[in-house]
Amino acid sequence: MEDLIFELLAALLEPLLEVLLEVVIGELLAFLWRALSLSMEDSSPGSAVVVTIFYVGIGMMTGGVTLLFLPHPLFHPWKFRGISLIVSPIVTGLIMSRIEMRTVQIESFGYAAAFALGTAFIRL
Repeated sequence: MEDLIFELLAALLEPLLEVLLEVVIGELLAFLWRALSLSMEDSSPGSAVVVTIFYVGIGMMTGGVTLLFLPHPLFHPWKFRGISLIVSPIVTGLIMSRIEMRTVQIESFGYAAAFALGTAFIRL
């Protein structure tokens, strides 16, 4: 019984910890964009498809870097291992879109979700 409870708790905590990691990294990227004055008002937004692919690529690179520091999953893999590919981008996108400063693209739902999807894909 204790094993089942631990597995359920681990299954819930894994996507939440992944979301926390992605939000923190996403906000660091947003801070860097602001510091470099790359706001939506100052630069052309570009094609939505190109920008989405860019954020998925940045997310994949970020996921690769996190694998250097955390090469193993934080929790033992559960039977719903790929759930983070669904939950993590949605929750990260929602959190990033709720940030009050709407100045950089990654703080929109779609681009934050694309970033989180790239990170989750590599971490999986």
